[in-house]
Amino acid sequence: MVEKKKTIYDIAREAGVSVSTVSRVLNGHSVVREQTAQKVRALIEKYGFSPSAVARNLSNKRSSLIGCILPDITNPFYSSLFSDLERWTTYHDYVLFLANTLNDFRLESKYLSIFQERQVEGVFWAGGRINEVTVNPGYVEEVQTFSEHTPIVMINGHLKGISCHSVEANEVDGVYKLVELLASEGHRNIGYLGGVRGITSYEAKIRAFKKKMKELHLPVKSSWIIPGSFDVESGILGFQGLLAAKTLPSAVLCVNDLVAIGTVAAANREGMQVPEDLSVCGFDDIPLSRHFFPDLTTVNQNYYELARSAMRMMLQLQDGKKTPPRVVVETLLSVRNSTKRNPFSS
Repeated sequence: MVEKKKTIYDIAREAGVSVSTVSRVLNGHSVVREQTAQKVRALIEKYGFSPSAVARNLSNKRSSLIGCILPDITNPFYSSLFSDLERWTTYHDYVLFLANTLNDFRLESKYLSIFQERQVEGVFWAGGRINEVTVNPGYVEEVQTFSEHTPIVMINGHLKGISCHSVEANEVDGVYKLVELLASEGHRNIGYLGGVRGITSYEAKIRAFKKKMKELHLPVKSSWIIPGSFDVESGILGFQGLLAAKTLPSAVLCVNDLVAIGTVAAANREGMQVPEDLSVCGFDDIPLSRHFFPDLTTVNQNYYELARSAMRMMLQLQDGKKTPPRVVVETLLSVRNSTKRNPFSS
C-alpha cells in the first residue's frame, strides 16, 4: 500500500505548531523561533514534504476557500443562511465551498477530508452532528482534530466536550417573544408542534416554551405538545394529533415555518380558518412565510447578523486574535396575519 502523502496539516500537527507557522518556515520568515523552525524543517526533510503553491501561501490567505457544512440546502433556513454567509465571504475575497451532507454524518466526515485536501482556511458549520444532544465520541474527536489546524465556526450549534467557537441566534428569547405575543392576544391554551427529540434546537425551544408558559401561569398540556420533524408533513401530522385530543388549543407555536405551513394547510382541510379559528406561529422567517396565506407571524433568525458575526469570528480566529467562544445574536419578532386576538378571551 502506498503511504498517503503528508500535508502541511500533518507537519503542523506533528510539530505541535499552527499551519501558519509551518507556512512561515517554508517561506523563510524570520519571525519563527529558531528552535521551532528547526523542528519543522526536520519534519519537512523526514517526509520529503513538497508544499503546493496553495500551502506555501496559506499565511497570505491565497487559497481563499472557506468550507460550509450544511445538512440540507433545500431547507429554506439553510439556504437563507448560506446566502448571507456567501455575501460576507465574497465581501472579504473568499470563495464559499458548500458541503451539502444530506443529514449524513458520514458525508460530514468525507467533506472534512476534502476540506483538508483543498486546504480551506476555515469552516462554517450548521446542523448535523453539532445539533445532536448525544454524539458518537468518534465524531466529536474528528471535529476536535480538524479544528486544531483549521478554525471552525459553528452556527446555532456546538459540540460538548471540545473547545469550539459558535455564533447562535437567541432562539430561546424568540420563543419567549411568541408566547408573550399570544398571551397578550388573550390566548391561554397554546400548543407546540414539530421538532425532533434529541436535537438541541428543539430541546432548547420546548424548554423555553414550557418555562414561559409557567411564568405566565398558562396551562402546559402534554396532549398539545406533539414532536415530529421539521418539514411541512410534520405540521400536517401534528395538527391531526391535536384533533385526536379532547379539546383544541386556540393557538399553536411551531418549531419552524415549514411546520407552521403544514399546520395551516391541515386546518384548512378540516374547514378551520387561520387565524379566526386557530392562531399559528412559525419560526425562522423564511422567504415563503411572507408570501404564504395567511402570511406567518414568526421569529426572524437575523440571518444577516448571524452571517456577519460568523465571518467576524472566522477572521479573528485566522488572525490568532482572542475571540469569545460564543456570540449570541438577538432574534426579531415578525407579527403578521396568522395570529389574532382570541375572540373568547375576557
